[in-house]
Amino acid sequence: MRNLDPRTKMMLVFCLSSASLMVENLVGMCALLGVTCVCLFMVGVGVSRQKRQILSIVKIIIFLVIIQLLAGQGLLGVQLGVRMCILVLSALILFTGESRDYLLALVQMRMPFELAYMIILTMQFFPCLREEAQDVYYSVQLRGVDLKKASLGEKIHLYKKMCIPILSGALARAKDTSIAMEARGFCSSKNRTYMR
Repeated sequence: MRNLDPRTKMMLVFCLSSASLMVENLVGMCALLGVTCVCLFMVGVGVSRQKRQILSIVKIIIFLVIIQLLAGQGLLGVQLGVRMCILVLSALILFTGESRDYLLALVQMRMPFELAYMIILTMQFFPCLREEAQDVYYSVQLRGVDLKKASLGEKIHLYKKMCIPILSGALARAKDTSIAMEARGFCSSKNRTYMR
């Protein structure tokens, strides 16, 4: 099952994420979370990577649960947390294949090539943006600023300052990509060939 067709993987992600939005009770959501974990294991995503992904959103889940508890609806907060876990974990299925395969799969599904390419380019852009944000975060730490000990006002001020190099790097990367696409004649001919 590791070498599934990319269209099947996309349909699996669509079904799991749609089901997570349709299921209302907590038992059904927990069962769907289990099915999602089994699907991830079957396509080759290990348990350690699943744990890392869940740990990356634990703070958001705890925040949602606390907000819902304060509003008097703690069960709704738990349901939202489980739903978020399903959505995040199901998206991991897409990272088991190459972006070129997904591009060809979208084109085979009669999606215009330009739109399919923009979707795939966006999927590749987010990990680059994350790496750039981590580099900026580490550079702030190397300057002796301890974000963990800073007050809330200082954190907000520092994060505003950190956004500028992240956004400028993202804009520079987008500009370089657009220049490279123009130089290679993107959309210059209707007859497109594929190497796969």
